[in-house]
Parts: sequence; structure tokens; C-alpha cells
Amino acid sequence: MKLPSLQESEQLYQKYPKYLKKQAINNLILYDYLIPNWVMFRDDPLALNLRGIVFDRETTELVSAPLFKFFNLNENPAVMENNLKMSGIAVEKIDGSMAQVTWWNGDLFVASRGSMSDETGYVRPAVTRLINYKYTHLREIITYNNHLTFIFEYLDPAHPIVITPTEEELVLLAARNKITGAVEYPRTDLGVRVPRSFRFAPPDWEVMKDRLHNDKYSEGYVLHLDCGTWVKAKSLWYLRAHRVVTNLSERSVVEAWADDKLDDVLSVAREVNMDTTLIEVLAHKIETYLTTIISGYTNHYRNKPSLSIKDIALHMQEYPRPTPLCRWLFGTLMRHVRRGTPDEQLYEKLFIEIKKELVTNRDAVNCLLEEIGGP
Repeated sequence: MKLPSLQESEQLYQKYPKYLKKQAINNLILYDYLIPNWVMFRDDPLALNLRGIVFDRETTELVSAPLFKFFNLNENPAVMENNLKMSGIAVEKIDGSMAQVTWWNGDLFVASRGSMSDETGYVRPAVTRLINYKYTHLREIITYNNHLTFIFEYLDPAHPIVITPTEEELVLLAARNKITGAVEYPRTDLGVRVPRSFRFAPPDWEVMKDRLHNDKYSEGYVLHLDCGTWVKAKSLWYLRAHRVVTNLSERSVVEAWADDKLDDVLSVAREVNMDTTLIEVLAHKIETYLTTIISGYTNHYRNKPSLSIKDIALHMQEYPRPTPLCRWLFGTLMRHVRRGTPDEQLYEKLFIEIKKELVTNRDAVNCLLEEIGGP
């Protein structure tokens, strides 16, 4: 798959400001998605690569190339099982945190999907430490192959996703060629674990589906189909453990949307022939309502005169939204104003924080459902 240039990435960001975000540190810039919007990916396939892609703003050089975005089986019209020939390579899906590592500017460069800063998560410093002290031989391999970005899953018993690993380790998933965009599969002789894989044909797929419905303590597979499509096939046990297919309700749809797990809900619902219309309508209402409100606040703020914090707060009150959720957003906005958050980052910051609030605070979910009126 072709990789976008810095110019093309910025053009996509300008085209889809409500769905994409960017992070700039010194002369580096990272692009990622805020909302994994299927229409955006369908209409602009280059956006599939905006999943933690990093550039040098001064030289426009591609620094780090992530794995492209791919979808759950039956999640959207492009990956419906009935329209695919189910044959290819099945790769064990690893339940960890993804990190991308490359050699840049004379040193290791480590990033997670949404961050290249040690201050915004534990993955980046932990992966750097493991390569420096446990997998020391990898430094030479990564240095020699500086045209590649190595994609790892980081496993840590102290930070399990669903399945608790037995030890802290790295698992090498693949490497992305920064020149061609091609995905290169990992060798098994590099002194680091790689996922188990096997070839399967249509008759094997029926057996695999049975395992996905009945096996425990397995996340599932990433299927590299012979047609070139990649899909995720997650086990029912894993999805239940992640609480995305049990007690399906308006509240659980909001929480799944906020936690970027709506894809799991939709794929499982479609697999059992459930009508997903109400789920999709509710998700669209959530997305539309929040993007409209947050855009309204941030745009109104940008029109502020150069005033004191007190005067800015009074200015913002000219944009009244007398609901609990909007008052929360107003308070969050003013907190960022006091911190000196740049104007261009306010939309992204508010959107990320409201999603976290919806995942952790049931009152916030209830307020949102009341404000949008359900599906």
C-alpha cells in the first residue's frame, strides 16, 4: 500500500479536521485518527496510513511508517465475509500495545499509535528500555535496516489489555518499508518472539470459526487473505472479556464508541445477523452532536479578543449551552486556556477528554443520551 507524503497527510487532515488529529514536537509531526470514520477511509484510502505516521517537518522526510488501518470481519461493506474468499495466512492476534520502532537521526525512534512523547503514556519509554537492555541485538538490526519501521506489540503483566501476559516482552509483528510502503513479514531468527501463523483454505475457515466461538484465552486472528485484504477475526471469549458484546444497550454503545470498540460491536452483531441500524444511527448521532458542540466552542473561542482569562470566560459565556455535558466541556476548555494550550489543539484535546469521560463516567453517558434523545 502506498504511503502518503507529508503534504498529502496535511491535506487529509485539513479535509477531515473532525476525524483526524496531529501532534507536533520540535520538528516532528504525527498524524492519527480521532474517529475511525469508515466513509473517510473508503473515499480516501491514503487515510488508512494515518495511524501514527510521523514526518520531519523541515525535510518532509518520512520518519516512521505504521501498519495501515484494517477492519474487523463484517465491520463494513468492504469486509463482509460473504463477499470474500476465506483463504490466506492466519496470524495469531497478540493482545498488547502496538509500538513502531525505526532508526532516525542517529538514534532509535519509538512511537505508539497516538504519541511520540514519553509524557503521554508508558509504552514508548518501556519499549525503549527493553531494546536498550533486554533485546540489545535489535539495535543493530534496526540501525542496519533504517529503511524499515519495525512494528511490535508490547506485553506487560502490569498493564494487561484483557489477557494478562506471563512476562514483559516484545513481539515482532511486521516491518513497514518506508520507501515502498510494503509490509515485510518478520523472520523467526531475530531473537524476538513472532506470532504463530498458518495457511488456511475455505474448509479450514469453518473449523477456525468454531474455535473463535468456543476457545478461551485467545484474542483471535489477523487474516491476510489471498485477495490482499487484511481483516481481524476476534474470538467471542475475547470480546465478552472486553465487555463489548454483553448487555448491549444504548449506554454500552456510547461506551464502545468512546473507547474505539464500536467496530467489535458491529462485526459481532452482523455475524449473528442482527440488524445494526439502531447501533449505527446512535453512533452517528453521538458523533454529530459532539463534533458540532466542540467545534462550536472552539470556533467561538478562536474569535475571542486578546483579553484576560476572566474576560475570556465571560466572552465564552456568550455561547450558552445550559446542559451538564456542555458545562463540563466549557470547564475543560477553560482549563486548557489557563494551561496555554495552543488554539489549534483545543478541538483535539476536548474530543479526547470527552471520550475518556464517557468511558469512565456513567453520569456523563446518561447526560449525553438525554441530550441527543437516544437513537
